[in-house]
Amino acid sequence: MMWTPQDKARFITALTAACELYGREMSDKAKAFYVRALEKHITADEAISALEAHIAGTGKESTFFPKPADLLRAIEGSPDDLVEQAWQQVRTAIEQVGPYESISFRDPLINAAIQEMGGWIRVAGELGSSDTKLDFAAHEFRRLYRGYLQTRSVPKPVSYLPGICERDNAQRGLEDWLPKPVTFGRELPGGVAKQITAIGSSPTHKAERAIDAPKQVAGAVGKVLQSAIQK
Repeated sequence: MMWTPQDKARFITALTAACELYGREMSDKAKAFYVRALEKHITADEAISALEAHIAGTGKESTFFPKPADLLRAIEGSPDDLVEQAWQQVRTAIEQVGPYESISFRDPLINAAIQEMGGWIRVAGELGSSDTKLDFAAHEFRRLYRGYLQTRSVPKPVSYLPGICERDNAQRGLEDWLPKPVTFGRELPGGVAKQITAIGSSPTHKAERAIDAPKQVAGAVGKVLQSAIQK
């Protein structure tokens, strides 16, 4: 997400105006540093909007000149905000979707965390069955999700999380009755998503391999039966 020369010029113009409002002087090198710190994470339009919002804010933080981290936080949210927003999406999905449907969260970090916790069937079914278990799930989810944010990497990215219907139908060889995953939730902020290693690659995870195996067996059995009938 590197800015064009025009983007840089527009942001530096806005930054210079902010310096005047706060009675500060900033060297060209310092302004260039702001650009380098921001352009890898957010667009120039987002940076300018965050700068304007900071200046127009009524809170105590708006009395101080914004650092790059302040502008990033205004667009992406703090790590704590992202963790809590992600968990609330999981809570809502447990209530609205449930363990029978397969699900694909738009935020890939959520998919990865739930898979690490044993999969959607366990989280939405077993752990979602009581407040005590759900509290345990929340603690474990927050730990995993926060770790992905801190390391900027997902060790086991997955595309979706199979539910009970898909698992059971696959085990019975009902290939034509495998439901499509429900797409759910909000996307991870673009600036954060671009920094996460392995997002976009979706190798087959354990649950999907467990589903594929019965399908392959059922297909082989079907071919044998068809051959026997023809004879």
